[in-house]
Amino acid sequence: MDFGYLFFSLKGRIARMPFLIGMIVMTVLIVILDVVDAVLASDMTTTSGMVFSSLLVALYALVSYCGLTLMVKRLHDLGHSGWYVAGAFLLTFGANFLMLTPLSERSAAIAWLVLSLPFLGLLLWLFFAKGEDHRNDYDRRMGMEGFGPQGTD
Repeated sequence: MDFGYLFFSLKGRIARMPFLIGMIVMTVLIVILDVVDAVLASDMTTTSGMVFSSLLVALYALVSYCGLTLMVKRLHDLGHSGWYVAGAFLLTFGANFLMLTPLSERSAAIAWLVLSLPFLGLLLWLFFAKGEDHRNDYDRRMGMEGFGPQGTD
């Protein structure tokens, strides 16, 4: 399995199994980052704390990009443009921004849930929808086992 292609390329297609493997890896990385953040991010007023915080933000951005590439290639396997994921990401970022506003805890949680539902729906569709069995506009020039040009599972 070519992890460089899986996590960093926006071109080509991936079937359900490589997508699932990639999402599991992403989830584990996010949990690790959250634990490290909770354990080590005690003092953000020092220089080392600010450097640590900046490093965490960069790592979260990298993990987000990798998740984006997985979803884009999975959309390609279904014969759709990767731009479909942009709307879901915007709604999710909006939902997370709402958590920082002075809404009541209940209102913020409801708004976050409502705005995150399209993203959850997209993920479920990407997990369960069967890819196209024929070549489409998003095929890679070089087929690889597990990432075949047919996009089959």
